[in-house]
Amino acid sequence: MTRCLLLIAILAGAAGTQVQQPLFRARTELVRVDVLVTDDGAPVTGLSAADFEVRDKGVRQRVTAAGAVDAVQLGVVLDVSASMTGDRLAIARKATTDLLSQLRREDRFAVVAFGDQVGRVAEPGASVAQVAAGLERMRAGGSTALLDGTYAGILEADGGPGPKLLLVMTDGRNNASWLPASAVIDTARRHETVIYPVAVEIDTAWNRAVSPIHKTSDTVALLLLMANETGGRYVKAEWDSRLGETFQQILREYRQRYILTFTPEGVQTGDGWHALEVKVKRGGALVRARSRYWAGGKGEL
Repeated sequence: MTRCLLLIAILAGAAGTQVQQPLFRARTELVRVDVLVTDDGAPVTGLSAADFEVRDKGVRQRVTAAGAVDAVQLGVVLDVSASMTGDRLAIARKATTDLLSQLRREDRFAVVAFGDQVGRVAEPGASVAQVAAGLERMRAGGSTALLDGTYAGILEADGGPGPKLLLVMTDGRNNASWLPASAVIDTARRHETVIYPVAVEIDTAWNRAVSPIHKTSDTVALLLLMANETGGRYVKAEWDSRLGETFQQILREYRQRYILTFTPEGVQTGDGWHALEVKVKRGGALVRARSRYWAGGKGEL
């Protein structure tokens, strides 16, 4: 049995309940695909629908629009496990509040923290000041439920239909999660969530010392998988004042993504997962997009 840790207050004890899949119904009349196009690491702007090629289960589709991100639905997931003592937690607090201060009136946000338990930093609709106060009350401790924290962030950041950005910051190995990576990644795809993992000094001597059996490359592989399967980007960072700039750069990059839309043609609908392939008609450009979308059908909740 697994347990749902989504709505636990950050300083409260956990109450065990069975995890259920989120209530989510995909409408296949119109499919949205959140896409980042880069050339030599820089976002490519000014593209139109005609510049993209999208295949649904291998069948080429007609892209009807390639719009910009109108309003950001942002989730921030912060590691507050035992490795986050001292200056690390203070740096993460400031990086988060500085990031939230860059949001616009139409944007929405949610902040989740995890050690071996997971909880909201502030209630939905809270102000940046209230989140800052919640962050100040946090204390580092416990193991690292990275996947459970990511799952909570996906649900908390979902304020309605449309693409979402989830920034997940960690400095350690996932060692206390109940949920498997496959369930978390599928939930992100269902909720149209792009995951940007921020790995802060993952390959430090501290990680190797406390877990000599488990190589840190396992953590990097997990973070890369979450990013690649949801269309995000794996980001490396250091424990210094530049962490806040790293967070803000991710937000700026996300605002330069394209939201492609198409109505499935030539493929069956209501039959579960559909493989997606997105290309751009520009030599040398790199495209990041989620690898699948849910078309409904048996097993849909």
